[in-house]
Amino acid sequence: MTESSIPQINEVNRRKAFIRESEPAIAQYLTPGIDFASFIRCISFRLFLVVFLELNASLLTSDPENVRLVTQALYEFYEDAEAKSTLPAEMLNILERWLPASQFSNLLDHILPTYETLWRIVAATVVHCEDDGNRDCRGVMLDFRDNPKDIQYTSSYRDGDWSASAIINRVVESLPPVARTKSPTTSKSPFTGGNLPTQDETLKAAALVASQVIGQVTGRLSKGSGPSHDGYPWDGREMVMMNAVLS
Repeated sequence: MTESSIPQINEVNRRKAFIRESEPAIAQYLTPGIDFASFIRCISFRLFLVVFLELNASLLTSDPENVRLVTQALYEFYEDAEAKSTLPAEMLNILERWLPASQFSNLLDHILPTYETLWRIVAATVVHCEDDGNRDCRGVMLDFRDNPKDIQYTSSYRDGDWSASAIINRVVESLPPVARTKSPTTSKSPFTGGNLPTQDETLKAAALVASQVIGQVTGRLSKGSGPSHDGYPWDGREMVMMNAVLS
């Protein structure tokens, strides 16, 4: 798919689509026993494909295990700058079913790095806001969830002068670049003006997804030494491991 052939989508409609699609995505992948990184990767992948690439959500909802396998393979691929030039054939075949090469060319080089950046920002934002010392940040993100408009994104209505935008920017500054892209996390998308997001849209999308996760998974990000009471193993050790993955 060439840049000129990608249909234009109004940013407001994208925002509405992210909000509309977030709840079913979270509900599908929030299963007992799933690890935090896999959960964030799966929901971010589904939202990225459905909202930005206009994929029919039913193609992914009927194939949750392959979503998990593909997102894990993509993480390993982009994490290793010296890795092979492509994914295993089995993973490429699955991607081809969802994103045929005749419509989406240069997937690994130009399209999916934006998704890879998106999920890392979402994960790091959730971890940052769930930290006991950042409770004000959590409140700011919940305010943005309840009023997901530009003025709320950039404004602070709580003590500490934090806004959702400021939180996202701080998180981005702490993240290393995705290894294979050879560019900063905030680098401009190579497909600006089409379905793929610009830099600013990527950051706003990350804020929207993170705010939905923080709001819908309240109480499940336990800071104790064992699994949380709901059976989701996102305890203190899991968060430490997540920080290690992202740093």
